[in-house]
Amino acid sequence: MKKLLLTIISLFVCMVAMSQEIQLDGNFLSRRYNRITYDTDYIMRPNCKWTFKLRTMTLMQTFHTKGEFEGTRFESNLSTGLKPKLNVQVGYMGIALAGGISFNKLKGGQDRDFDIKLNMYGKKFGFEFGLSGIESLHGNYIFDIPGMPSISSDDGSIVIPLPLEFEVPEGKVSQAVFNFNFYYAFNNKKFSYPAAFTQMFIQKKSAGSLLVGGELHVNVINIGDTIDNDELFRLTNVTYGLGVGYGYNLVLPHRWLIHASVLPYLVLHSRTTVRNYMQGDGHSVTADFPEVFIIGKAAIVHDFNARWFAGATGQLNWSNVNSKKLKTGNSQYQVFLFVGIRL
Repeated sequence: MKKLLLTIISLFVCMVAMSQEIQLDGNFLSRRYNRITYDTDYIMRPNCKWTFKLRTMTLMQTFHTKGEFEGTRFESNLSTGLKPKLNVQVGYMGIALAGGISFNKLKGGQDRDFDIKLNMYGKKFGFEFGLSGIESLHGNYIFDIPGMPSISSDDGSIVIPLPLEFEVPEGKVSQAVFNFNFYYAFNNKKFSYPAAFTQMFIQKKSAGSLLVGGELHVNVINIGDTIDNDELFRLTNVTYGLGVGYGYNLVLPHRWLIHASVLPYLVLHSRTTVRNYMQGDGHSVTADFPEVFIIGKAAIVHDFNARWFAGATGQLNWSNVNSKKLKTGNSQYQVFLFVGIRL
């Protein structure tokens, strides 16, 4: 897992470095940013290059597995609960970098979860890169070998019936999530994705657009022994696919904007590797076809004037990947409340 995390972090650092290098080339970004390729009756660009947003972020993650290998059945049901965070996003000519810290940690408590995002929402196309480390998952893990008798002590005073069910507290499960997705908006002359999510543009009239995109998702789950702190179970999933969806910006009086979009991705390939340390073996399975990965987004934004704005955004990432030997379900909910300024 450490090698995978180092690889993902290296990719993230490289992308950040590339974005910074592009930013240094002011002529390139200025030409790209100032080029008017949109209908000014529908979209306007404020006279600014920077955006700063102070946000509160609430995140919830759930993860479920159910499978059978070599006669051994297992099942896990994990979730994080609600985790409020203080989050800051800085944008420059359409490129934005965001990071946050939990309120619990600000109060002096312990919280090792982190979430970093780099995104660029352009008029025609954009991408979102996310890296998350979650150690606040908790729930249970069930382990069963059909036909195996109950486990008991030599004198019979202690009997542990099968299946074994482990209560998994926070800190015994770690999850690393790497996500990269991109989109292309066909009606980009009238429909503005940045108006809803980076506020570098303002939508003046209602418009919608057909969206196409792609996604790459890597998810690593480790479940540890609550007694000996040994690793019991590791699941690594790599999924990628292409999708078609739709987004709409509804403009209301008094500078209000409501956005809703959904982009279902058809999973072209999904492989899950399961490592069971209790059995000392590992297996890989490929998901059945077809399966889907869905990203849904919503936003409500109010522009007080050309500088100040406030609003809320929400995002749902959902997947349910099945095969004959393994079923996994993963969902992530994010809600942001924000206030910001354009400079």
